[in-house]
Amino acid sequence: MHWRLSSVNASRLVEDVRAGRPRQDHRELSGFGSDLRPSVDLVCSEFRETFAGLRSVTVSGSGRGAAGIRVDDLGRDAIEGHLSCQVYEGLKDLDPRVLTDPGFWRYLAVWEMFEYVQWRDGRDCDLASFGAGANALTWDCVSRRMFVRGLIAYEARGDESWHSLARIAGTDVWRSHVLRVRTGESPILSSALLELWEKREIRTREVRDVAKRIKRLRSNVAFEIMDRSQIDSLLERQIEAIRRESWE
Repeated sequence: MHWRLSSVNASRLVEDVRAGRPRQDHRELSGFGSDLRPSVDLVCSEFRETFAGLRSVTVSGSGRGAAGIRVDDLGRDAIEGHLSCQVYEGLKDLDPRVLTDPGFWRYLAVWEMFEYVQWRDGRDCDLASFGAGANALTWDCVSRRMFVRGLIAYEARGDESWHSLARIAGTDVWRSHVLRVRTGESPILSSALLELWEKREIRTREVRDVAKRIKRLRSNVAFEIMDRSQIDSLLERQIEAIRRESWE
């Protein structure tokens, strides 16, 4: 069993909290399987504690944050990357039926992560950041976005270095050029693209153009069965083509 929220009730809760009205309990209990609420509660409690610690360090401007991260490295993007690892590790073993339930991600974003979502996407952020406002979730839903960010990094690396991949700062790159254009369906491809961007071997505009080319290639190329050397070669050809076109 797990908590979930419908799109309508999630929207209602967001509006109530923003208007200063008492928060009504519109949660729904989905009744299959064992009771997962205690384990999810623990993950969410640890999430809030870590977020509070990271945020206080950035405000105080002294020392190091959690996991030895330097204060001057911490921005909203960096904190989201750090917390994405925690969200993924905490939830990855849940029943797949829970992880594919849009209501579960709404519940997390609205009920458990409300303060973080508003801090991350802005106090006046769209309902989509909470997974609300529509029946289908978009990649703007912060809780789901963070989990999948960790999932892609873990599947791409499979060892301890996956944390560094998930923490590559650049939420817009993750959301717009990995998740939304299905690049994330190939973790190795996502990893290679993100590493090029982090090293500044490819400009932000070029990331957008490469993502578009990858989307067009998908009908003929199975990125999922390609190894890293093949992926690197493919990306190199796409980048060269983009730069050649810009010179013409």
